[in-house]
Amino acid sequence: MRVGIIGTGFIADVHAAALRASGQEIVAICGNVEAALASFSKKWGIASSYADYRDFPLESLDAVHICTPPNTHYAIAKYFLEKNLDLEENRELEKNLDLEKNRELGTNRISEINFNIGKNPEKNPGKNKGKLAIVCEKPLCLDIEEGKELLELVKQSGTPFGVCFHNRFYPAIRKMRELLQGGELGRPILLYGAYEQEFHIPPVPYSWRFDVKDGNHLRAVSEIGSHVLDLTHFLLEKPVITLQATFQNRNHVLFKDKAGMLWDKEDAGKLPVPIENEDTAVLNMQLQEGCRVTLALSEVSHGKQNHIFLNLICEKGRLGWDNDRADLLSFSSEKGSSKELSLGMQTGYKDCFREMFSDFYNALAEGRTSVMATPSEALQNEELCEAFYRSAKAEKEFIFSDALEQEKAKPDSLEEADLKEEVGNYGKEKCEKKKRKDFLIQHYSMELLEGEHTFFSECYHSPNRNEEGKLLASTMYGLYCKEPKSYSDFHKLSHEEIWTFLEGDPFTLYLLYEDGSVDTVTLGSDLASGQLLQYTVPVGVMQAGCLKPGGEYALYSCTVVPAFDWQCFTMVSTEEIMQKYGEKQEIKDFYQRLYKRIEK
Repeated sequence: MRVGIIGTGFIADVHAAALRASGQEIVAICGNVEAALASFSKKWGIASSYADYRDFPLESLDAVHICTPPNTHYAIAKYFLEKNLDLEENRELEKNLDLEKNRELGTNRISEINFNIGKNPEKNPGKNKGKLAIVCEKPLCLDIEEGKELLELVKQSGTPFGVCFHNRFYPAIRKMRELLQGGELGRPILLYGAYEQEFHIPPVPYSWRFDVKDGNHLRAVSEIGSHVLDLTHFLLEKPVITLQATFQNRNHVLFKDKAGMLWDKEDAGKLPVPIENEDTAVLNMQLQEGCRVTLALSEVSHGKQNHIFLNLICEKGRLGWDNDRADLLSFSSEKGSSKELSLGMQTGYKDCFREMFSDFYNALAEGRTSVMATPSEALQNEELCEAFYRSAKAEKEFIFSDALEQEKAKPDSLEEADLKEEVGNYGKEKCEKKKRKDFLIQHYSMELLEGEHTFFSECYHSPNRNEEGKLLASTMYGLYCKEPKSYSDFHKLSHEEIWTFLEGDPFTLYLLYEDGSVDTVTLGSDLASGQLLQYTVPVGVMQAGCLKPGGEYALYSCTVVPAFDWQCFTMVSTEEIMQKYGEKQEIKDFYQRLYKRIEK
């Protein structure tokens, strides 16, 4: 097959090596960094290079490999799927035209025309008859609705499409599946395992993986957890009924230097970066027919480069696999005995990619179905990840799908029915608030205020000045939101500041006075509970603010008298706050809300 690769990073290099090893021809490469593109082309001897994937000469390709960051997958895949859909529609049109001609020319002419069509190289370029096969790195995309759109395009266009969950292709994993399907071990009862890396222990480069604003609200779950979730599906082949997740972070704030590296400690010249997606997680699932699954994930495990292990307990036996000894499968079907099955010779990460691509392209040539993950399986994997995210945020177990309806069990209890309704209402309300928050940020052209970390937009400056020459007043709109996290870190003004609640969820102002006292004020619409619509912060009082727990967003305004200027604004360091006020419960509450620390 003639393949074009999109991307020039680490994973693109893995694809190139595996494609060559599996006997495919790399004829084109695309990248948006000129030096990296030139280096990649030279290393792999690729004759044609492009800065834009839309410049690929499609007539000279049989397949494309998407090896770019996840937030780009949707647009790239959609482009090539729509090209294939156009081709499919054109062929259908040609077929109808030929049928019309055949009716006029007779049966003998039908065979001749069909024979000529099959032999016409202009109409059927490439081994896949002009229709590009697509191989995409996981995840399929970052938005569930976009994933559904891609899946529909795959179906309409008939595009061969594989998603890279390479761990399926370890020989030991394939043998586990074979033994389970054979039934000799009986019903699976418990699967437990872990996936650990040290990839995100500082110092680490800041990258798209930390960028919540660009859709990466998950990290450990979507990056490494998706792989073990795929293995769970691949091995057990049972729908998920209920699930629950717990997230935790090693640090909730890291510090970025000018070179873009993240560090544990704050030093001069480093800016604080809130870490808003998880680097550790524990995932629990119940599958149809009763198997329980528990998976631990960590991207901050010292000494673990890339470690997966799985243990499966069945009615009549046990299976175990560890990718540190990837060629071995531990197996037991008798009490008091166990053995190891040897399946290959030191099979590794890159071998799996070679096997994956060999299977995908051989399946195309042979007209069979590849073992490679399909877009439908990849979308279900993303839906699972999203459900774990909702569970962790709500701190409760969720019903995942309609799999319960397939169970031969009693009807839902009242508690289960209430939970289903609660989950549905929760998702609907969250969706509406998210849309409103996104609209406000766009409508008011809000930007993130560096240091203080709130979204803001200036809306008024008085044209008049006081006796000192300062503008009389100014007003800005501000927005606190849960995603991306927006709040006010401690600062003080030498001017009065009038806060006004406008809409959304309530938020708390934390006020620190020079005499060591601390006060809090809640702004919101529930006046009966003591919330305020407006509050004036006196001159020189240190202040901070954030959403109350459970809130999605809050829109407010701040009027400063005289008008705001940077001379009146001073940030206050966390160290200074903790030194003087750290024992105050209000301060502990603020940092617990901000960084989700658990104080005991």
